[in-house]
Amino acid sequence: MGGRSGRADLRRWGLGLDAGHAQWFKDHGRWGHTPRRGAIVFFDWQGSKNIPAIDHVGIVESVRSNGTIVTIEGNTSNRVMRRERSGLVAGYGYPAYSSKPAPKPEVSWTEEIVKTLPLLKRGARGYDVKTLFYLLHARSMGLNDTIDDTVFGGPLEDALRAFQKAAGLKVDGECGPKTWPKLMRVD
Repeated sequence: MGGRSGRADLRRWGLGLDAGHAQWFKDHGRWGHTPRRGAIVFFDWQGSKNIPAIDHVGIVESVRSNGTIVTIEGNTSNRVMRRERSGLVAGYGYPAYSSKPAPKPEVSWTEEIVKTLPLLKRGARGYDVKTLFYLLHARSMGLNDTIDDTVFGGPLEDALRAFQKAAGLKVDGECGPKTWPKLMRVD
């Protein structure tokens, strides 16, 4: 397997592919214990953090504020899966990150639309309130067709507060520039 990966030298260490790659990162000064987006994460299911004991590997997709990592991993139930992990990490191999800042992504048409949406709060009326109602309804936030979908009243505010809490936003019951993108999934 090491030969097919272009890393025939892994066999001389007597290490498996996962452990061999971890050793390569360590030997090249690119090994550490701080999760970073894009890093290769190496797992030791026994928790020893010893490179020869590494059992599994993935790629860090993101690092959550609570310290858990979101990974992309193969050989998980015979498929590639996104997983959330909080332990049993032996270490991280850091790729050669670019020193140049990433180019600013183009703004999509949905991002442009979100910028034009108004601040909505209790008492607001009209089509924007209807849009808010149906976005919350589509996310199963407890709204039904017995509620007036053109008036921002108590039930809509309660549903919006529940959504803001679930989305990790400031819970203020107002739909503005931080809430609209989350509702429309363009953040």
